[in-house]
Amino acid sequence: MKIILLLTLIISSVFASTSKKRYLLNQNQITFIYEPFEGAPPISCTHKIKNENNPYDLQVTCEDEKQKKEFIVHLALSQYRRDHQPKTSFELLYWVDSNGATTWFHLDQATNLQFLESSQSITDEMAALRLKIKLKNI
Repeated sequence: MKIILLLTLIISSVFASTSKKRYLLNQNQITFIYEPFEGAPPISCTHKIKNENNPYDLQVTCEDEKQKKEFIVHLALSQYRRDHQPKTSFELLYWVDSNGATTWFHLDQATNLQFLESSQSITDEMAALRLKIKLKNI
């Protein structure tokens, strides 16, 4: 029983000193580019929120004179600040259709990111969807 109480106290003290902020990114902060792996030129993309009730799911459309590609992207960025190491962590959830990943960045200083870039491969295509998020001044 003492061990359970001790573990509960330790876990609650760790989480009590952590604050979480999930960014609600606006359209101007996000850029997508469709990048084929085999030499074709990249294609700029547009995006919009797929459902107003869930601002983390986006409809992404990449189009040039030859082709049009559409994707559903789940994108969420959270920041965690702590009184202990690591002082700041960022959690990026970036999913394109059914393919994606969660990436963590752990920093030893309480700091902000200026921008973040990530790339996610596209299922059944020799291409990736590159993401850039501008975070300065938010």
